[in-house]
Amino acid sequence: MPTEFVIKSIEERLKEEERAQKYVKLLEGTLKRIDRDLLEMFPKASEDGSWSKSKLHKYNRKQKLKEQIEAEIKKYAQDFKKELRDGLAQGYKQQSLFVQETISKATDQSFSRLPVQSIKTVAIDQAEIAGKTLTEYISKYSTDLAHRIQTEVFQGIALGENPERVAKRLAQAGKMGEARAKTTFRSWYNKILNSANFDTYEQSSVEKVIYDATLDTRTTMICASRDGNIYTLEEIRDMLPAHHN
Repeated sequence: MPTEFVIKSIEERLKEEERAQKYVKLLEGTLKRIDRDLLEMFPKASEDGSWSKSKLHKYNRKQKLKEQIEAEIKKYAQDFKKELRDGLAQGYKQQSLFVQETISKATDQSFSRLPVQSIKTVAIDQAEIAGKTLTEYISKYSTDLAHRIQTEVFQGIALGENPERVAKRLAQAGKMGEARAKTTFRSWYNKILNSANFDTYEQSSVEKVIYDATLDTRTTMICASRDGNIYTLEEIRDMLPAHHN
């Protein structure tokens, strides 16, 4: 593998955590708004400093709170998808240009350039991981997150816990959401960067590639065992991503 590719791979790995934090912050903002909704509802549905199950059922307050949580998670999912889709398009474009430039230096070959909108509709929207598109992936994640948050919040309320205890439950549910947000970002970002590589290789009539794993403390046995092996583009497209990151 050319030195440029090795350096690029290392740089991308180092930037992963920084990029993933962007989506974690989106979730943190959502959790703060849900906590705010809970605090605003609390004076109307509490007794002796704790949540009252009977008062929460008055005036359909429980349903209203449930709908508020669902609305916040829906907005989070929409913002997540938009930010991630835009970021993936930019990542695809930058990676494609990098590979094109590297190949052009060695072969004097020229390439056509895809506009960003075409990248989004073709390279991203039609891509799949484990049989799911990006839209389906985020929809499943947000549905699971909403269910987890509602379960924790209403379980705390049913037990008559105070706002501090319920807030801890919300934070615990948020940790699961943060882990899923990072996994979603890493899996899709690596998927799209690989697609940029393979699409550019196809343009330049490359038929086979060497599997080059980034060997560090996060490398799995699957990737380590494939490192250095030679595969056709068709074979390696089906292999990646090898797992959720």
